[in-house]
Amino acid sequence: MISEKRFSLSHSAFWNSLLPMEEPYIRTRNVRLCRFAAPLYSLVPPDQRGLVNECAFLLFAASLRLSVPVPDLPENLISQCASEALAYIAKMPHSSGLPPQPMGKYGLREAATVAKSLSAFFSGRPIRNLLAKPSFPGCGWLDEAVGDVLGDYTLFEVKAGERQFRGADIRQLLCYCALNFSIKKYDIKTVCLVNPRSGIYLEDDLETLCMTTAGMTAAVVLSEIVNYIAEPFSRYRTG
Repeated sequence: MISEKRFSLSHSAFWNSLLPMEEPYIRTRNVRLCRFAAPLYSLVPPDQRGLVNECAFLLFAASLRLSVPVPDLPENLISQCASEALAYIAKMPHSSGLPPQPMGKYGLREAATVAKSLSAFFSGRPIRNLLAKPSFPGCGWLDEAVGDVLGDYTLFEVKAGERQFRGADIRQLLCYCALNFSIKKYDIKTVCLVNPRSGIYLEDDLETLCMTTAGMTAAVVLSEIVNYIAEPFSRYRTG
């Protein structure tokens, strides 16, 4: 079993064949992104921003779950989110080989700021039902997955790095949609990439996205992904 993130970054022959117009699509969209807020200035070292971003999302999820604004979250819950973020980041490979260090006061402050930016993004949208961490059961050799946010009929993926959106981000969204397509758990009609740190987002109708990147309907694209992951993993080269 592999994760949806690993799958979206590997199996390039499959993705290139399925989405031949992915690169022109993402390049074109990156030059006309929608903006909802001014970019945030970071005070933490680059090697701690992944930890800050993870903590920020956990703070946002806690705020949503409790219906409490991020600034009003209790201190013990903030500490819990910081600890959970550190534990999550510690499991990931690090180029330095050293374990990540806990956030200081500037890191916690920045995480709260990023979380507030994400909350502001969603508060400005006419969404009736907002769910953080929607789950998608696994299929074939693709492991069960947890998305970021589902709002009514839109699946949101949060990318808080200081970079443009990438083709792999689109593939990750399609992985969630394919897992959902295999069981019809949610009704997903639109997908959106949002960066609360940069204050930008990319949103598209799922049908339009698939037609633009693959030249096929969403049902065909998602079926191709499901059929691929249902085959024995040993059949495929992962490059």
